[in-house]
Amino acid sequence: MHREVFMLLLIGITFVGAQSQGRKRKCRPNEEFLRAYYPRHDVFCKPWLALPSELNKLHWCVCKQGYVRNAWGTCINMTACLSCKDKPFQDFNHCGSKCPLECGKPIQKECAYGCTTGCACAPGNVLHPYDNKTCVPGYLCPPQCPRFSSFQICTPVCEATCDRPEPRECRTKCHNGKCVCLPRFVKAVWKEEEYCVPPFACPREEGMEEPPPSPPFSF
Repeated sequence: MHREVFMLLLIGITFVGAQSQGRKRKCRPNEEFLRAYYPRHDVFCKPWLALPSELNKLHWCVCKQGYVRNAWGTCINMTACLSCKDKPFQDFNHCGSKCPLECGKPIQKECAYGCTTGCACAPGNVLHPYDNKTCVPGYLCPPQCPRFSSFQICTPVCEATCDRPEPRECRTKCHNGKCVCLPRFVKAVWKEEEYCVPPFACPREEGMEEPPPSPPFSF
């Protein structure tokens, strides 16, 4: 009896150890595997700017000593963190977009490939309309969205479309923000352009000559 219990315990320890090693191999740069029985929350440079989904995430891989997470959940060193301490609504990002969101301006559909390094508008924030080195909350001064759409930080991962006007079991994801169709409108595609239209205006034939009654925009 005691031998059987010992063998089961040994198998359990081996299984947990194998799982731990598997998790350890998945750690990203500047992270290290947490040697503990349970995952934990990590330390952030500016926790008030981080998305709740990142801030509340439990980690088996935590930032190494001398590193903290930025608003996007990436580990950065303290020098980088402190470089943005006097810039409200900004955090340090090693790979920021070359086409950041701007207050009152349309979201760029095509953006140059690559990253910009430095202080950048944290998720949900956009560049000031008159000072491109300052950021403001997106809900106070959102980018310009086309007709029948609005700027949202948290959006469903499966948007309503002409093909699927009522998607089911759709979770919401928070990110930098984008233009999404208003309630009771769906996304339509015509000649590789995307529109927000009421369901009755969805194109019924692929070869239709007239576009839906809404200007195109980038989602």
